[in-house]
Amino acid sequence: KTDGSVVWENIMTDLAAAMWIVYDETDNALYVTGTTTYKGDGSDGKIHESCNHDTCAVTMRLSASDGTIDWVRTVQGSPRWNFFDQTGDIRLASESDGPYIYVALDDAGENGVVSMDEGTPYAGCLSADGALSPEYQISGNTVVTAEDCLPGSTFVSRDAANAMPAADAVTGAVCGAGHEASNTCIMKYNKYSGYPIWGSDTPPVASLVPSPDGQSVTAVGFYWLKQNGANFDSVLLPDYNGIEGAFNAKLNAVTGEGEYVMHSGGVGKNRPYDAVGDSEGNVYIVGYTLSNIINWGGTLETLIIEEGGDEEQEVAANNAGVTNQMGGVPSKSGEYQFFAVKLLESQPATPTCVESCSLMDSIANPVIKAGTCLIDNHCYQAGHSAAMFGRPCLVCNPAQSQTEWSLAPSIGNSICFIDNICRDTGDPRTFRESRSVTHVSECQFCDPGLNGIGWSVKPEYELTGEELPNDCANKTMAPADPIQVTGSPTLAPIAAPTVPDSGPWQTRFTGSPTVARIAAPTVPVSGPLADPIQVTASPTLAQIAVPAVPVSSLSGGAAAGTVVGSVAGVAILLCAYLV
Repeated sequence: KTDGSVVWENIMTDLAAAMWIVYDETDNALYVTGTTTYKGDGSDGKIHESCNHDTCAVTMRLSASDGTIDWVRTVQGSPRWNFFDQTGDIRLASESDGPYIYVALDDAGENGVVSMDEGTPYAGCLSADGALSPEYQISGNTVVTAEDCLPGSTFVSRDAANAMPAADAVTGAVCGAGHEASNTCIMKYNKYSGYPIWGSDTPPVASLVPSPDGQSVTAVGFYWLKQNGANFDSVLLPDYNGIEGAFNAKLNAVTGEGEYVMHSGGVGKNRPYDAVGDSEGNVYIVGYTLSNIINWGGTLETLIIEEGGDEEQEVAANNAGVTNQMGGVPSKSGEYQFFAVKLLESQPATPTCVESCSLMDSIANPVIKAGTCLIDNHCYQAGHSAAMFGRPCLVCNPAQSQTEWSLAPSIGNSICFIDNICRDTGDPRTFRESRSVTHVSECQFCDPGLNGIGWSVKPEYELTGEELPNDCANKTMAPADPIQVTGSPTLAPIAAPTVPDSGPWQTRFTGSPTVARIAAPTVPVSGPLADPIQVTASPTLAQIAVPAVPVSSLSGGAAAGTVVGSVAGVAILLCAYLV
């Protein structure tokens, strides 16, 4: 209404969270995605009559007029609201494609193959002989009603007892049939009946862009290497510094099979958040990055100069190859940076370093030109480094491989390549236990002269076979338990010296002598004995003779004797006070 008042409200207590919504003006309908779990597991799972599992991903159609639910489709999975990963997307297919919707939901079918034939039953027309024709067989271009049934047949609504169960459609559409690292499912449904067309598995999806010609749909998202990597059928995406990269993949609108995938990224995080397309098929993407240099696929690389940055670096980037002019690993940006990028409509093209290409078991088998490499479907000249991926110690070396990165000559001289990371001389082995706790090894470090592709161990240590931080044992360390004396030691008697009748006396030892016997000086009888006898080192003591003072000489004064040293690790302090 024009005054902003509520027209209708539908409170869905069987959903833990709703994800995305799209409006279809052709028939005044809403399409919504959601989840029965807020946290991502069954501990807080909602009870949903269309979900036969602990947790489900949900897609539904609602009337925009009154909010009533027309149909619901579920698939076993545990998508979470946008606190982790990506929440997927929902989009209407182009008019050229037909009456369909495209849905992407994270963590759908992540643990194996699951059917898309679940949810509300199908309406239909029941003939006089008792045969039910489901709505998706009657028409795919409208919502089937009683007017669509033949004379003599009866309309059966979706909520009727004899409506056709969703499982009886047996479409064969599934999620979870892709690679184990692909934990998002892109699904295509008929928008009027919710009839599944196909499911396709990918890494997390941020946005879907159906093509204007109806031939394809582009999925935009991010990936990280999990277990055996992020795959699109036979394509393994590269590891951007062990963090994450972004992708855009083109899927066939009829079959859901992949046609191509492009990757982009740098040494820091690169995550797209949304994407749209135009009438010419171009795709526009927005997101954030922590990389100062980004490879966008193809030949496009960009350099971010932050406020207060190096202007000379920007000039050099304009005059030379962005990656090579850095002279090492491209760095992370100082703060999160927004990006917007335009991807032109894809046109079939052969990489410049490929002389010819044939198919072998439906997989491309290229013949690569001499002096070049074709790595991750990107052409590199001999000597080009993998600095863009955070590994400047890897290079294109056609003599070793034209399809994989090779070890650079610096490995074994000044650099180690360990655990897929280039490490400088002296770099210690580390283990990140959590976001706030990182353990550093006491003994394992990079020593290219000893081992260029593995950890070296300091000579005074040996490995324990345990993980950090308990990986090292010092071979030269003395026994840890000291000799302790908890009682009062028995001391040999100390003989008193003979002191003269008058004059003060004092004896002090400040060095570290080996003492067999210390003779006391002769001291006059009169006058105070102010200074003690001190031994401040750690001598080997056999016997220490202390001066004997006549009683008459101590009247009104004091005498003190002190020995400060150690015998068998025990400190000894001897004091006497006479008043």
